[in-house]
Parts: sequence; structure tokens; C-alpha cells
Amino acid sequence: MEYFSRLLKSNTHLSGFSFHPKCQALEISHLGFADDILLLCRCDMASINILLQQLQVFGESSGLVINAAKSSIFFAGVSEDMKQAIINLS
Repeated sequence: MEYFSRLLKSNTHLSGFSFHPKCQALEISHLGFADDILLLCRCDMASINILLQQLQVFGESSGLVINAAKSSIFFAGVSEDMKQAIINLS
């Protein structure tokens, strides 16, 4: 998980990534709890793509796979069209 944390930290400083407004001052992109992780970002396709790419890189290098049945996406203040686009992407 340390490797994944480093991947996120280095790639959330790319020009296309936007932190969640409440997390921007501290530059928080993720929180880890035992075997769970919470990913945080502004709801735009560039930010979502960066997080999903890092999940893919981590999975390829570690052999771990995300269990979609145990995963959730939470939205706040997002249009239905954007919600559907993000769900389709992920």
C-alpha cells in the first residue's frame, strides 16, 4: 500500500488532477484504513482518469485486483450525466 500511496502522491501533482475542494489545502487524495482505501478528487474526468490509471498501474505491479462488488462511488453536487460518465469509465 505504501507503493500505491507514492504513486498517488506523485501523480496527483500532474496538471490534469484537481483535489476535492475540502481536501485541496492539505493535498489529500487518499486515505487508507487497514485493507480499505478512500480516493478523493474533484469530479472531473481528468482527475478520475488519473486515479483510475494509478489503480491499474498498482494492480499490474502488485497482482492485486479491485473487487467491484465491494467498491462504491459516492457523489455530491454532480449532475446525472457526469455520474453516469464516471460510472461507465470506472
